[in-house]
Amino acid sequence: MLRSRVRVLMVTAAAAAVIASCAGARRDAGDAGAYHVVINTSKTFELPPTFLSYTIDEGTAFFSPAGAEVFESTLLRALLSHLQPARIRFGGTQGDMVDYTLTDPEQPWAPGTLTQERWAAIQAFLAAAGTTAVFGLNQEVGRNVSAAHAWNATPSTQLIDLTVGMRDAARV
Repeated sequence: MLRSRVRVLMVTAAAAAVIASCAGARRDAGDAGAYHVVINTSKTFELPPTFLSYTIDEGTAFFSPAGAEVFESTLLRALLSHLQPARIRFGGTQGDMVDYTLTDPEQPWAPGTLTQERWAAIQAFLAAAGTTAVFGLNQEVGRNVSAAHAWNATPSTQLIDLTVGMRDAARV
């Protein structure tokens, strides 16, 4: 019971913070906990159909042995099909630590490594789900601790080339 009250209080506090940040929001003089909000409906914004999408944390996909199972899940594919048209976003803080090991398809998986085999599983998952992905490239791999040293673009270039090759092969 206490846990549910804490959640409600957290949600209420978060909602109050969001409302308070709205332009035109002011506290209701009659109730210290209430806000008076005016919404200007003359300014509208249309969201793209892909706005409702899905995120897979790169920590799950690439740092966990169970990450491969995510891409074999028929349940996830079915759920994702109901979000169409959607995009899958691969991201998260651990994305800055992903190492691309793509030149040797036989190389075993190690935590934090995106192998050719796992990338192929991801591409097959995307194709089966009928969607595409948004993926942040890691710019830290191969970079010296000094910002003066150039970024090694080779792993990212290999990932792009591999992806294009997989998509071209799938179209044949």
